[in-house]
Amino acid sequence: PPPPFSSRRRHTRYSLQSRGLGDVYKRQGVAVAAIENDKSGDALDALDEAGKLLDTHEDAMLDPPGEVVWEVSLLDSYRYQHNQYQMLVAGLQYAAHRAKGDLAGAETAMTRRAELIAKRLEKGKTDEDRIALARAQYHLAELAYRQKKTGDARRRLEAGLRLSEAYNKSTGSGVNDTGLVLLKAYAELHIYGDVPLSTYSLDLVAQLQRAYSLICKYRSPRWARQRVRVELSLTILPAGRKECFFVHS
Repeated sequence: PPPPFSSRRRHTRYSLQSRGLGDVYKRQGVAVAAIENDKSGDALDALDEAGKLLDTHEDAMLDPPGEVVWEVSLLDSYRYQHNQYQMLVAGLQYAAHRAKGDLAGAETAMTRRAELIAKRLEKGKTDEDRIALARAQYHLAELAYRQKKTGDARRRLEAGLRLSEAYNKSTGSGVNDTGLVLLKAYAELHIYGDVPLSTYSLDLVAQLQRAYSLICKYRSPRWARQRVRVELSLTILPAGRKECFFVHS
């Protein structure tokens, strides 16, 4: 979409027709409005049409290159790539299926989004894609859990936590919001989901202790709830009780 408050209209600087992109953009807008108005069926119809356009058109037809790129600001000239539109469509399909109560459909859509992000991550190795893929893994874990596939949920959470850790190492972060959400779900899968720790490939208690230490040392208002939840998890877990209040209580 064009940048906020921009006076430039979409595609007026292009010499090639770009009807394909305009059609995709319109259908995404229709889908968003339909989801907001509890019309998931209409949203999915619009997104199916957008997906077909993306699958049958090349990048050049959807988003032709500008003629004089050095005369345009980077903000105004930023254009979504073909795979970014595919990710948007998949994400909206996930939201529409969830609103409809179709967990299997939501899982298919989020799996598609995760595959697209993973493909771009393999190519670009960007931190943004690492954390985006970690978020997708969280959503897939939640869907798996609700479908009583606890083994799949555990594996998804572990994949997300590894991506979060890779993001932390790459950016020099000690902790990030997505990682804390994943860790909370990883703990609750054992505490409330009765998944044995013996099946875990990551050390849950060590992960919780490390996160607790960091969010207590580097306090942030947005981590207040996570701090209480991590502390509660450590209290419940036998191996974590003795370490629960070890710093900055």
